[in-house]
Amino acid sequence: MSNGMIYKRKILILISAVILMFASAVQVSADDADVLKLKRNRDVNTSFYVENMFPGDVITKEYVVTSPEKGVDIYFEAEVTEGSNNMKLAEVLKVKVDLPDDETVLYDGLMRDMPEGVVYSLASDQDTLRYEITAYLDTSVDNPYMYQNLKADFKWWYDKQEESTSQPPSDKEEDTSDKDTDSDEEKTGDDMNLIPFICIAVAALIIIIVLMASRRKREEE
Repeated sequence: MSNGMIYKRKILILISAVILMFASAVQVSADDADVLKLKRNRDVNTSFYVENMFPGDVITKEYVVTSPEKGVDIYFEAEVTEGSNNMKLAEVLKVKVDLPDDETVLYDGLMRDMPEGVVYSLASDQDTLRYEITAYLDTSVDNPYMYQNLKADFKWWYDKQEESTSQPPSDKEEDTSDKDTDSDEEKTGDDMNLIPFICIAVAALIIIIVLMASRRKREEE
């Protein structure tokens, strides 16, 4: 086998390795739950949208909520966006909110009937809570509810247990977020995952080094 053929095979192997590394990194990041970090005196929102659901359809989403303080009450609320298109599906769309880590169901019923502030009290040494939220249509739902869409806001906020309230903090409350450290900044699942790009950069650097070494070797020969 000539040196040229060996050189081409090395390049193909390196390119294949880059593709595999990138695919693995993307798959891992896609499986991660959305991470929501609560900010002092602020509720954290994430949009929820469904359309063209059929009877028996199920949509499950996982969220990890972190509080800047331990031993507080975490509140959750699903607020359906007003509008004729949304309210039609809201008549029958159900939602189940549970905590898979301790098998606790916080709510299971119509999304539009969910009370404000479904609460869970964290232990004194706990600051993180994992939610599994499932939106579903019963198989008994009639056809008129098909091909409808629904938009909602999923909201979380927290209060100290001795000062608990079932209402989200008012916009008029004093905003002390500027006094917090960087660790109190909101972090959502929309943040860019740098792992795939790091993998590509490393692999590209390896390919460049190999190419330069091979070229230098051929020149010396």
